[in-house]
Amino acid sequence: MAAALRRQASDLIKHELARSEADVEVVAAAVNSLAETPDRVDLLWRLGLTEQVADLQNRTTEIRNFIDSLARPRI
Repeated sequence: MAAALRRQASDLIKHELARSEADVEVVAAAVNSLAETPDRVDLLWRLGLTEQVADLQNRTTEIRNFIDSLARPRI
């Protein structure tokens, strides 16, 4: 997620979701920190996330379901 934020920094600024690349970097760094220490409630709060997002089981289930929905044949 942090890498995606960094790649899309110019679009985030263009759409006024961030004011500068430095602002985007602050959020990306917080996302990286949260990935390393998912129990940091302060980062969850700062990023506007819930503890459910930090739970590895929930994250992997969500990704697995998303990939499954893409791979499932459509009739």
